[in-house]
Amino acid sequence: MEGMALTREISREYLELPIMVITAFGDGYAEGTVISDRAREFLRKLFTLDEFAVRLNNMINDTETVKRTKKEENVYENFQDLKKELEKILNNS
Repeated sequence: MEGMALTREISREYLELPIMVITAFGDGYAEGTVISDRAREFLRKLFTLDEFAVRLNNMINDTETVKRTKKEENVYENFQDLKKELEKILNNS
């Protein structure tokens, strides 16, 4: 399976999994295309270990931020649901 097709397949199957694409190919591996296929990071060989570490760290931090944001959204939605229930109870009293 070709790399871009694999990226699409993984991103469809595992929505929350961050993907970093690393390639030595120049043509056919446009960064925008790979990112639009839900890859979080894109590196062309040759890259430094520092560049790899920065990109990996960014992916990890972005993933944690998304998780925190979703938790906060769930808490807010639960709060709104409880508020509506309380309003119904108070209005029926």
